[in-house]
Amino acid sequence: MLYYFNTYNLTLVCFVVCNFYPVAFEKATKEQRMRTEISQAKKEANFYLQNVEKGKAIDAMETRKRKRADQVRLQCTVYQLFTQ
Repeated sequence: MLYYFNTYNLTLVCFVVCNFYPVAFEKATKEQRMRTEISQAKKEANFYLQNVEKGKAIDAMETRKRKRADQVRLQCTVYQLFTQ
């Protein structure tokens, strides 16, 4: 038979484990804290990398836009020279 644990059951188990096995509890909490810190560091790194990629994409769009504007300006200049 499978038992589904809810927060009350987990709190009760934690209470029993904490009282009878304090070293194991400290080790488990330290491991959980480390997992949480690693997870947070991964999230921050991924967020930073996404922003770097967005920045590169925006820079590429701006350079393409500038090139197009320069080409249009050059074409207008050439057209004006030949129409005069």
